[in-house]
Amino acid sequence: MRRAICGLEPLIGCFAFWILDLSDLKILTLPLVGALIVTATFIPALPSARILRLDRKRKGSYVLGALFSNGGYIGAPLCFILLGEEAFALAWLYIIFFAPYFFTVGFSLAARYGQEERISIRHSLKEFFSDRVRIMPLLGIGLGASLNLLRYPRPEFFGVLNKVLVALAIFVYMFAIGLGLRLKKMKGFSREITFISLIKFIYVPLVGIGFGLLFGYHHILGGLPLKVVFIQAIMPAAIWSVIAANLYGLNKNLANSIWIWTTLLLLPLLPLIMWIVKIL
Repeated sequence: MRRAICGLEPLIGCFAFWILDLSDLKILTLPLVGALIVTATFIPALPSARILRLDRKRKGSYVLGALFSNGGYIGAPLCFILLGEEAFALAWLYIIFFAPYFFTVGFSLAARYGQEERISIRHSLKEFFSDRVRIMPLLGIGLGASLNLLRYPRPEFFGVLNKVLVALAIFVYMFAIGLGLRLKKMKGFSREITFISLIKFIYVPLVGIGFGLLFGYHHILGGLPLKVVFIQAIMPAAIWSVIAANLYGLNKNLANSIWIWTTLLLLPLLPLIMWIVKIL
């Protein structure tokens, strides 16, 4: 996992940001909305973790599972299927916030809950700037954004290469997670799954629609950005929450359970999602 994050993610982020269309200022607020939605999810996530009386490592897996959603591997393809290629592009624009947010806030939370003792903010900052797992992907994104702003054309070959790298990264992460997956140990998390499901499938979509209306997305492209925000907001837990749990010694069984069960629960919700997308 560490080798994939340090070797593949910097290239994927660089190539993607290199050709990002930065001309429409209104559309460029989509990543901000994504970050605001995740931040707003702290409101139910932290109190519900206290209600459940989770220990540190369970709390870390629970909070990460509540905050971060699978907008790339499920959300973007679903946008393409339901709304077309333009929505697919908007979906990827939306999740641009994810890598910087997760590699800073997400990994910092994982590291904090993974420690047996409380660590200071100063120590967290020092650890962040010396941790290749967190620094390398951000360096790749920064390089790609810089080349974009300098208007240096990206070779066409890099577009093909990036598709291969994304597929390879998904395979590596899934394989590594599969090695540590213990299905028998995924029992006994019914309360956590119930609370997480209420957060991810009711609270977060409502917050997403609220932010979308606040930013006026219903007046742009026939409301397409609002529909994309809703779809991305109702996605199941991100695979990265499982990766973080593995990397920082959180409760892997809870992280796996949240990821698998929220993904499975999305299936019966698809007709409702399609209906809401039509009326937005």
